[in-house]
Amino acid sequence: MTIKSMTLLLAAMLALVSLPLKAEPILVGDGESRILQEMFAAILKNADLDVSIESFPPERKRRLFEQGTIVIDCCAMPQWRTRPEEERVQLWSVPFFTSHNRYIFSAERAVSIQDPADLAEYRVATVLGFKYELSPHFGEVLPVQNWDAMLQLVEKGRADVGFIGDLVFQERQINQKRDLVMGPLVAKHPLSVRVHKSRADLLPIINRSIAELIEKEVFLAIGGLGHQ
Repeated sequence: MTIKSMTLLLAAMLALVSLPLKAEPILVGDGESRILQEMFAAILKNADLDVSIESFPPERKRRLFEQGTIVIDCCAMPQWRTRPEEERVQLWSVPFFTSHNRYIFSAERAVSIQDPADLAEYRVATVLGFKYELSPHFGEVLPVQNWDAMLQLVEKGRADVGFIGDLVFQERQINQKRDLVMGPLVAKHPLSVRVHKSRADLLPIINRSIAELIEKEVFLAIGGLGHQ
């Protein structure tokens, strides 16, 4: 090999080394319902972020966020994410949607709950990874991995009551019709996007994206529900 060819080869190798490495997409934890997923996807697209959106069971998603593996998380509120490990690392966007949570009963075995204290008499189905504000009033607690398992417990009479958002219930009923009825409204919850503090730079970008989409009524167009 001549000196000239060796020089050219060395220059080519140095050029390759100096090329910037393409950053890995940001790992994102998806929402629990189709409409929330569409709203979340619209936020991320409008923010022009390179992301990899994946679905995880709620409890696993919380742990992955605590570890910093998941950097952006949809969709929750601070009152639901109060573990010390979470509070040390989480930042919250402005709200973009209001969730309406209700009691859920078997159509054949609906019970009457006039006051949260009444829950002490009943078996309550819960989903792991979610915090329940009325949990101090619960009787027997029956935790399960996901929404479908919770709905099945209530439908089959192995639990007396559960809690679920309107959107999640409506979509689950479309996918698999169950003999269930929704009860009174328990609470309205403003939902936000959660950002890991390791990427605090993403929060103003996401807030700006949400504000722009609210102004354009994009959320309103998704499912006809929007920012409430």
